[in-house]
Amino acid sequence: MLRFLFHTFDICYNLIIRDFILTIKSKQAVEVSRRQARVRESPIPENVSKLHAAEAKMREIKANMAVLGKEAAAALAAVEAQQHRLTFQRLVAMVCLIFQYRIFYFEA
Repeated sequence: MLRFLFHTFDICYNLIIRDFILTIKSKQAVEVSRRQARVRESPIPENVSKLHAAEAKMREIKANMAVLGKEAAAALAAVEAQQHRLTFQRLVAMVCLIFQYRIFYFEA
């Protein structure tokens, strides 16, 4: 069940979220390039300040993407660890049942 959820999350992340993030990042990159061209043409203070604001927003987007990537990796690692714990608990329960079965039926 958890593998199915992991696989579904991975598909959703790849198709929807990654495309959305890349669209935002590329739009902001276009904005920065456009502002850089304007500053080269006429370096007036208004254009320079708008360029700095666009560059700051681009850095913020990159930082947010890094944080989201780390959070997603941590969440997936937690799901995997939980799956390992559940599998181990099931194995222990099965072994206990096997021993109880053998003790009850073969030593009685």
